[in-house]
Amino acid sequence: YIVVMRKYLNKYFKSFVGKSSSEINTFKNVEALINLGSLIDIYIPWSGSALKPSVIKLILNDILIHNRENIVECGSGISTLYIASLFKQYSLTNRKIYSIDHDDEWIQTLESYIDRLELSNYVQLIHAPLEHFENEFDEMKWYKTSILNKYFDKIIIDQLIVDGPPAYKESIKYSRYPAGVYFKDKFGKNYSIFLDDLDRKGEQEIAEKWSEFLGIDFK
Repeated sequence: YIVVMRKYLNKYFKSFVGKSSSEINTFKNVEALINLGSLIDIYIPWSGSALKPSVIKLILNDILIHNRENIVECGSGISTLYIASLFKQYSLTNRKIYSIDHDDEWIQTLESYIDRLELSNYVQLIHAPLEHFENEFDEMKWYKTSILNKYFDKIIIDQLIVDGPPAYKESIKYSRYPAGVYFKDKFGKNYSIFLDDLDRKGEQEIAEKWSEFLGIDFK
C-alpha cells in the first residue's frame, strides 16, 4: 500500500509546476507522513504546534546521513518519539536524544508514550522550569541552566532542535535565543541546528544573531 501511495504521489508531484508554495508544502508533508509510517505503529496526537512531518523527515535524514549521536531538543513532542524510534529501528544503542521541556505535566504524558513504544533507552527527558536568562540581547526566560548543566557539562552535541520554549506572542518572541548562547561551546566539529517557526520575525532575528557568533548560515 505504501509503495502504491508513493508512486501515486510522485506522479502527482510532477503536476505541481506553477503551484503555490503552500500546495507544495502540503504535498511534502503528506509524503513525509507516509515515510514516517514505518517508525511508529500507534496513533500519536499531532497538534498544530508540533513540528511538521516534512521537518521531522529532514531531521531524521540528517541524523542518518551525518551520523548524529547526541541530539538535544528544546521543546519535547512528536519529534522526540520519531527520533527515538529511528534509533530503535536501526539498533543505534549508542545514540540518545536529550529532550528539554518546562511543562512537567507534558513530560509525564510523553513518558507514557515512550514506555509504550519501549524507547526509554534512547531518550533522556529533562524537566527544566523557565527562569530569567542573563544576556545582552533582550529580557527573556529560558530553561533553568543549573538543571541543564547536570546533563550537558561533558556531552558533545551533534544536532540541536529548537522548538521551545513558547514564543508565539510579541512579549516572548525572543525566548528561543538563549539556546544558541548556552550550547555554543558544546557542539562538535560537524553539527546541525534546526530552528522552527523561522517564518516569524522573532525567529528570523534570532537566526541572524546566532549566525554572527556561531559563524553559520541558516537556510
